[in-house]
Amino acid sequence: MTNIYNINDFRTFLNRELKEYEASIGRMTKDERKDLRAWVADDNSVRSNPFYEKDEYGRPMDYISALRKCERAYKKELRKELKDYERTATDLTDEERKDLREWVTGGNSVYYNPYEMCDDNGRHLDYIEAVRTAEYLRENPENCRTECEPIVYADDDGIPF
Repeated sequence: MTNIYNINDFRTFLNRELKEYEASIGRMTKDERKDLRAWVADDNSVRSNPFYEKDEYGRPMDYISALRKCERAYKKELRKELKDYERTATDLTDEERKDLREWVTGGNSVYYNPYEMCDDNGRHLDYIEAVRTAEYLRENPENCRTECEPIVYADDDGIPF
């Protein structure tokens, strides 16, 4: 005879596992708890992770351990980007440098901006370029374009040119 479980039994098991895990893990941030609960709500075990992180024995890491490991690696990469950027950007003012460091400390890359501004080729402006552009446009509103150029479609095949 085989054991047959329905989805409700499985979800009950996952929720029990979640409660035990939350009690054993110690301190979690609000965002960690939210992410963990969303992971379990998608019918995943707390003993697994979506990052494919493994422990020193090759076993999948639990969710929070893997999340924290990935966040450490991400923050390390952001710090490296910041150092490289500051080394090459010789025209940064002290205020821009301070703002840039706050932006990166918040978990953001120097190569993205809060305005989602792009250049004419669709490439994201880095943080400093975007801040300078936004400041220029605030001071010179007559230079703002409010309309985009229309996309022209060829009559025969519908490919934009």
